[in-house]
Amino acid sequence: MAWPATVAACAIALMPAGASARPEDPPPALVALALDTSGSIGRASLARAKDLAPALLASLPAGSEVAVIAFDDQPRVVVPRTSRPELIAQRLEAVQVGGHYTALHDAVFDASRYVREAPGASKAVVLVTDGVDDNSALDLEDALKAAQEARIPVFTVGVGAHPREHVLRRIARLTGGDYMPFERARAADLATRIVSAAVAPARREPTAVPAGPSPTPRGGSGRVIAWGLAVLVALAAGVLLMVRRAHGALVRVPPPALVPALPPAEPADLPRPSVGSALSPTVLARMNQTEEYLERTIT
Repeated sequence: MAWPATVAACAIALMPAGASARPEDPPPALVALALDTSGSIGRASLARAKDLAPALLASLPAGSEVAVIAFDDQPRVVVPRTSRPELIAQRLEAVQVGGHYTALHDAVFDASRYVREAPGASKAVVLVTDGVDDNSALDLEDALKAAQEARIPVFTVGVGAHPREHVLRRIARLTGGDYMPFERARAADLATRIVSAAVAPARREPTAVPAGPSPTPRGGSGRVIAWGLAVLVALAAGVLLMVRRAHGALVRVPPPALVPALPPAEPADLPRPSVGSALSPTVLARMNQTEEYLERTIT
């Protein structure tokens, strides 16, 4: 009988194209490593922290780039985004402890803007600091808002003798990143967390999702379930058709009544948001102050 072959052919046709394919390689990432170079860090801690940048780049997916933003009195780009670990190590040799203050909040803001404005790739910020801020133009809420609105996770690494873990954990939690003390910070582990955050954007959604129908499952398990349901439907239809043919009474279902189409609804006028209306004067001043050096290093 040709019917089983027909059912099998239908099942194969309904099977998603990627159901048996191997998982795709993770996309390249662009990471801004914000490195605290203030006096509270200390020379020994800074020397160890500088080794993290080239090691992180080597652990990220192929085609990834890392930029380094050092900050003490002010943030500054010391290594523009690059895919060459040896260039990062070379540029960081000249970075030393200095300054009298720590512009931590401004550094988070600038690093978030840096990766946000750059084209392509999944993006993240790695903040290596003791969590002390004493000279920023912005408060922490303004800095976090820049990362949250751009959906950029901030991964914090605590260094120094007494890092303020409660501050660093809060920054990571509110942006969808993770916190780890420097003693347990490994470049490979950090790269894995960055890639995981890039393929799971739901982690970075701060707002609750309204109740509604259950979404269709994603990933490999969702494709297998959909394929299995398609096979069951095809088999059930085949069995029903064979039973009806055996009794010689094939039921014909009349076509559904045509429902007249409704006229298209008139589009509603949506309010046009005013650019910059939600930004405080302090944030706007910070954006203007850093615009020039960001443009020089992003392009």
